[in-house]
Amino acid sequence: PHEQDSHRNRIDVLIDAARDSIEAALSHDLSLAQGYLQVWRSSSNAILRRLAVHGWRVRTDVGPDQKLTWLFEQNLLWDLALQHEVFQLIRDALPSAREDVARSLVDAAVAGPDGGADGEQSNYRIYNLLGWLEQSAPELQIAAKAFEDAQAAHPEYDRREHPDLNHY
Repeated sequence: PHEQDSHRNRIDVLIDAARDSIEAALSHDLSLAQGYLQVWRSSSNAILRRLAVHGWRVRTDVGPDQKLTWLFEQNLLWDLALQHEVFQLIRDALPSAREDVARSLVDAAVAGPDGGADGEQSNYRIYNLLGWLEQSAPELQIAAKAFEDAQAAHPEYDRREHPDLNHY
């Protein structure tokens, strides 16, 4: 639930049904759910890829390390179309992740998107993700230090009210 949910389109009922269906399948038929998550992740359709990330976030058969590792393996960290779901998965998994997995995530955030030729936009995306990591796991010193360094490098940047959303 989010306040933006009041701006609904006719297609949203189908998206909600797909979300509810994958959540039910994850609880009752794991092999079926895994198949859908794999197919949806491979789709060119952003909604299906977003549903795949959501499905991975709510999975109970894998732990936080596996969820974050899956994000890396699928190269999803910088996919703008999936940012909300990716950030939600990070928020849920990072506080319980092993230190080496958390460090890999922070290192990937500091490195920025592949081909970071977007200059200022890439710098802000890095800052925004580091802020999210620090907010998601305040006790994680490597995330706090990386965000502090990003803030020092870019004092003109501020945290957004909804850093997980690309438009609000």
